[in-house]
Amino acid sequence: MTAGQWEMDTLAEINKQRAQYGLEPVLWDWLMQQFADDQSRQMAERNYLFHSNRFALQGGECCEQCPHWTPPWKIVETWMSSPPHRGWLLHPETRHGAIGIGNNQWWSYVAFSFSR
Repeated sequence: MTAGQWEMDTLAEINKQRAQYGLEPVLWDWLMQQFADDQSRQMAERNYLFHSNRFALQGGECCEQCPHWTPPWKIVETWMSSPPHRGWLLHPETRHGAIGIGNNQWWSYVAFSFSR
């Protein structure tokens, strides 16, 4: 699987969860892709999980550290089991977003950047 397909599949998993709650899907946004790629790459370079200090156009981000190429459904399942992350994934105003992945020797770092 390519990084691009993995990222799209992860957003599709988010949208599956949103559909179960009657919410509109999050639309892929190329500006959010830049934020997500930058955040995931920085986490991989530093080898630790952290949130950026910016808010992506009145939005935010969900981040995760996981084994390389963890299946998209597992990433979303982990976020859904965390009340703050679940709140963002299911927030009605979360309308635009993108997924980024950064890999290093030990881990994958995933970022979901989103905005209204």
